[in-house]
Amino acid sequence: MGTAAAVHTIVGALASIEEHVGAPPEWVAATESQATFLREVYAVCRPEVKHIPEIESCGSTNAVELNAFATRRGLAVSFEQFGPDAAGALSVLDLRIAWTAPGYPTTVVTHDQHQFPAVRLPESQVTFRRAPSHPAPIAVISTLSGDAVYLTPLAAPRSDLVALVRRLTNEFSADGGFGGVVFPMVDLGVQHDLDFIVGLATRTADGRALQVAAAEQKLSLQMNEHGARAEAVTRMEFLASGESSPPPDLVINEPFLVWVERSSLAAPLFVAHVTRENWRRPGDLSAESDPEL
Repeated sequence: MGTAAAVHTIVGALASIEEHVGAPPEWVAATESQATFLREVYAVCRPEVKHIPEIESCGSTNAVELNAFATRRGLAVSFEQFGPDAAGALSVLDLRIAWTAPGYPTTVVTHDQHQFPAVRLPESQVTFRRAPSHPAPIAVISTLSGDAVYLTPLAAPRSDLVALVRRLTNEFSADGGFGGVVFPMVDLGVQHDLDFIVGLATRTADGRALQVAAAEQKLSLQMNEHGARAEAVTRMEFLASGESSPPPDLVINEPFLVWVERSSLAAPLFVAHVTRENWRRPGDLSAESDPEL
């Protein structure tokens, strides 16, 4: 099954609620995946999102305002009326792309002889690249807007999609030897929860803790001989509290390393790697008890 990502709408939703409640752009991660997101995505996209004309965002403590925004954009999204400590946000991407000239409808045949409707774009509209970490050629399609559309075969992504394409674009070198590109027409629709971002927290202008309580994203992609359209809707709900959230526990639930150091010694006094076979209650560890070996 296909998948998709549009991280600027995630950042757009966070930015819109920051502006509505007067929160600084200083979110606090509750998990390692959130820390990675803040470092590698939010920090990069936050300055950009307001300058992307295809993205519109709304954050509010008033569900009526958010539902009006959704209705105006023709979105099948709605919020229930919020309590006094709740809020929500929507961020929408509607990106329309036209090839520099229409392509030619054709057909692709898979290795197991299944046929699918496809598009051929000639060499005049496509250049080709290579990346050392990726075995297949990468087609770069020119568009009327100046945006570039990249296509390359990939059986299954083995990492985050955004991280993967950023790595590939950093490795590009020129390639040739192709007369054009043929690719299947596309009508993709996916929806997924953004569970990784739940728990991300900041502080409102009046000092209350504000935390992401729920988040989801709907995405679609259509491609044919004329161009492409990519859409994304990110929906978030937030909860505020008078007390700041305690920092999360470090939960060690896999084999672990433990060691003891003493400042007067050049090497650790004791080191152990502990696996689950040794996870059990020990004997008495009180100062009065004698060790038994």
